[in-house]
Amino acid sequence: MIHINNLSVKFNDLKVLDNIVLDVNKGEIVHILGPNGSGKTTLIKILLGLIRPTSGQVVVGSKKIGYLPQIIKVNNNFPTTVAEVIYSGFAKQSLLMKSSQLKLIATWLNKMQIPDLINKQFNELSGGQRQRVLLIRAIIAKPDILVLDEPTSALDPEFRKRFYEIIDELHAQGMTILNITHDLDSNYVDCSNNVLYLDRSIKFYGSYCDYLKDYSSKEHHHHVD
Repeated sequence: MIHINNLSVKFNDLKVLDNIVLDVNKGEIVHILGPNGSGKTTLIKILLGLIRPTSGQVVVGSKKIGYLPQIIKVNNNFPTTVAEVIYSGFAKQSLLMKSSQLKLIATWLNKMQIPDLINKQFNELSGGQRQRVLLIRAIIAKPDILVLDEPTSALDPEFRKRFYEIIDELHAQGMTILNITHDLDSNYVDCSNNVLYLDRSIKFYGSYCDYLKDYSSKEHHHHVD
């Protein structure tokens, strides 16, 4: 689904990504870890076509990508309802929402445990509620690839469990999922998940279990030096 070969990205003279070689197969879930400034968001932006590589090859096997950005910019002067925000995630939009689309939106709001927000103004929601709405927007059109940038940062702890259940469901349906995160919770992540540890270059790529066994213990030693 994603094939990256010898990818490097420079901003001015700063190498943000250095010789990345990575293959992600259809239906895999990859949690992307790494310190701030390690190039995680740059890698995502390359996959989304927002940044061009300085050198190397990037092949993404589908144009259908759902994206949940980390920073949510809201124009408070521009009134828009939760339903309208989610509707903008559909591939084809017309002047009026179809009843089938409205039903689907309502179903998802239910799944996200915010059924009563459908006609609320988006800018009146809390950060956690916005994040849930934007997650629905990212998955409503059934993308082949779902890209999440720090999705749990604004989520309340009791919803986090539900969030991971939803991700697991999508994963089970064959969706390829890339999840940038700083907290891998072993309650929700298992060995069928892959971990990519990025710090300008790839320091580790493999299953979550191998990561726990081989890498995360070493990683703590790095901080001591």
